[in-house]
Amino acid sequence: MNKNKDDLFRSVIDLNDIIAFEYDYAKDEIRFSDNIDRYIPALHTISDFTGNLTGRGKIHTDDAKKAISFFTLHPEEGKVKMEYVRFLDFSGEFFWYQLKGRVRRTDKGDVLYGTMTYIDDESKNNSEELEINRDNLTHVYKS
Repeated sequence: MNKNKDDLFRSVIDLNDIIAFEYDYAKDEIRFSDNIDRYIPALHTISDFTGNLTGRGKIHTDDAKKAISFFTLHPEEGKVKMEYVRFLDFSGEFFWYQLKGRVRRTDKGDVLYGTMTYIDDESKNNSEELEINRDNLTHVYKS
């Protein structure tokens, strides 16, 4: 039964261009699903992840602060946090990914479980345009 669940999980993340991850706050270590090899030139497990995030060159320099904040600041219990960050692919170009995660408390410390979903530039630009047209006070879209 577990093999079937693993196969289902792999099929779903491949179908949706998703990379799963778990980030250990105490160790500053991240582990990625095996399919990261298809999207980003990175190891499956990276120690000192946020400590050397900008030095690796895998994240666009304009997005480094957002990425560090995403991985170092704990969301409220049960809340999902989300961010958009550009990652380097194998061709040397940066592409947008949506980061989404939730903290799980364990006996060994807090772990951020989440996904990195590839989104195309057009989708990102559309969402940025929508945010520009949103009223800051009421959060209602302006017409």
